[in-house]
Amino acid sequence: MLTHLFLFVIIVILLYYYDSNKIGDSMKNNKGFTLVEVIAVIVILAIIVILGVGIYTNVYESQKEKTYENKVSMIELSAEKWAVEANISRNMTITVNRLVESSYFQADDFDTTNKVYVVNDPRDNASMLCNTIDISIDNGEVVAKLNDVENCDLKDEETDRAKVQIAAYEY
Repeated sequence: MLTHLFLFVIIVILLYYYDSNKIGDSMKNNKGFTLVEVIAVIVILAIIVILGVGIYTNVYESQKEKTYENKVSMIELSAEKWAVEANISRNMTITVNRLVESSYFQADDFDTTNKVYVVNDPRDNASMLCNTIDISIDNGEVVAKLNDVENCDLKDEETDRAKVQIAAYEY
């Protein structure tokens, strides 16, 4: 669409100059552009910039949405793998934090100040560590579904449980 608009503008400008050169000899001695010509070029450039920014914004937003969908898919697959390897036989809810701490899902970063892993939603850069994952067993098959529900209390319990498990193995 943008290329069509660009071609249309080029054709209009060429036709304008072609017609203006036929007017007579008085136009041939003019040097420079008239105010109307300058304003027309500015308006055309403004339209092209507005269209370009709109297209860029749409592409950028759709790319962030696709990145989010890929991250959700990776989290759900990691949760299914965790449930299979942990021999989970009942429906349960875990957080993304449990997958990160169990090394089933790689965090985006590690915040050294707060000493926590960072998993961000690419759409709005919000933390996903407290998001819950419902794990269900359907006919012997593990199915995981990420929720937008946050439960940071569950995240803290998992962290404490992991610390206890590590401490239980110390001699």
